[in-house]
Amino acid sequence: MRGTGIGIEDAQWEGVRANIIRKDSISGFNFNFITEAFASPAATTAVDTTASKPLNIIIGDILLKDFDIVYNDGVTGITSRYIFDRLEVEMDVVDLDAMKFTASQGIIENGRFDIYQVPI
Repeated sequence: MRGTGIGIEDAQWEGVRANIIRKDSISGFNFNFITEAFASPAATTAVDTTASKPLNIIIGDILLKDFDIVYNDGVTGITSRYIFDRLEVEMDVVDLDAMKFTASQGIIENGRFDIYQVPI
């Protein structure tokens, strides 16, 4: 029997510099070569997923330090940058199906978030 969920009690990550860019829908993101390198060959048989339940994801405390992330998506019209020295949250709810995320506490130190979205 397969598991129905995954839980992360405590996650810590320090020092991230990332430039995530997608210029068009044909070329995809600038990191697609990474996912393609680990992709398995195309399956020859179809798998019925209609009866499966969504994966239950539980996330506890998150501590991120020294992040500088650029996310530019030409397909959706988003140009953004996220910089912070420290982000710490205590997550209560992570529901990807309903896109519901609830944290009981959170701290951002020296944060700057620039997010622009233009119609395409």
